Amino acid sequence: NIISDEPIVTEYIQDNFFAENMLAEASQLLENHDRRNQLIQKLSMIRHKLGEPGASIRAAHSVYNTITINRK
Repeated sequence: NIISDEPIVTEYIQDNFFAENMLAEASQLLENHDRRNQLIQKLSMIRHKLGEPGASIRAAHSVYNTITINRK
């Protein structure tokens, strides 16, 4: 979500992490072909954006740069 500058996948952390939430999301992806295809397309764009191996380092730099730019 950070790399794409938009929410692509729902983040289930802390108070939102319940089996019911995960089941609902998984069901949507299994049953809604358009939504699943859109997710696959967006994840492919992120993969292309990240490029060759070493993506985690580049992602960390991208996040750092975004944070520092937004502070100014």
